Amino acid sequence: MKKKKGLDYFQKVSMLWSICFGIASVVRGSYWIFNADIAQHDSKLYDTMHDVLPLTFWGLPFALSGILLIVSGFLTPYYQTSINYFRFNLWGYAIACPFYYIFSVAGFNNSLNIVTPVINFNFAIISGAIAYIAYRQLRELKKQKYD
Repeated sequence: MKKKKGLDYFQKVSMLWSICFGIASVVRGSYWIFNADIAQHDSKLYDTMHDVLPLTFWGLPFALSGILLIVSGFLTPYYQTSINYFRFNLWGYAIACPFYYIFSVAGFNNSLNIVTPVINFNFAIISGAIAYIAYRQLRELKKQKYD
């Protein structure tokens, strides 16, 4: 294949995934932050979560991780020249992982069906795996810098 300028296929997919996953997280978090009183009555799961802590609290890490992932997505073209891509990637997924996990575990007994908690558990696994990969890459880059 002839070498083209611009992003390759996998970089485009990575960029698209980070931005779309980030948007989904921002939407979820923002909904809970700005509509906590209404949202708590949307489902038994939200009502249970709101009983533990206000939905506004639950929305903050989702919104924050989403913003970090959107920024990470836009930094994808610069991953070879800027360490910031890996920093935003690591923090975005590291914040998302435990909260998607908690959300999935809470959903097994309180959701309408099994689909929602399984999808959220999958998001937790994906987030944890990508955070780990980003951490390893960031550590390697820092090690190379000081060698």
